[in-house]
Amino acid sequence: MATLTEQIYEKIRQDIYMLRLPDHEFLTETALADRYQVSKAPVREALYRLCREGLMVSYPRRGYRIAMISEEEYEEIRRIRYLNECAAVDLLLKKADRPALEAIAEAAEHTGDVGGNMKFHMSLAAAADNPVLTDIIDRLVTSLARSVSMLKRAGQGRIPVYHQEIAAALMKGDAKSAKEYLKKDIGIEEESRNEDY
Repeated sequence: MATLTEQIYEKIRQDIYMLRLPDHEFLTETALADRYQVSKAPVREALYRLCREGLMVSYPRRGYRIAMISEEEYEEIRRIRYLNECAAVDLLLKKADRPALEAIAEAAEHTGDVGGNMKFHMSLAAAADNPVLTDIIDRLVTSLARSVSMLKRAGQGRIPVYHQEIAAALMKGDAKSAKEYLKKDIGIEEESRNEDY
């Protein structure tokens, strides 16, 4: 069972990428404790973890702000995410059993929003059964989720998703096709791909 700090961490993280917290305002421990109806201690610990992960920035005596990423950082994170998810594809095809592949296919059916998208990509990471890789992918997916939500809100979000195609390729054991659809899904442009990366 998750501790109170872990629950608050997840709530704040969800509120960050679902755009429920303001971008350019300082957030205080007191205000967040009131928001989640808890004491300041679990909020403080959750904020400390979010700062370590790069999702929040601490400003002494002022509060916390959500970390924003530049367009260059956004593209860089997408490329790094693609490489790590390709590693997950290779691992999961060596390790995953039929139920794990079916869980990925099930997740592919429910990807109409940012939360569903995250759940699908994290199902790939989980099936790879490598805690370090899962943690890396979780951080990369989360760091982009807020930007994707902001683009969608502005009507600029990339509409095509290829989750069902990725899942179908994995069910066939076709790593090459899965990775090609993954590249399209993450939005990696062919001309920006660096083979030596």
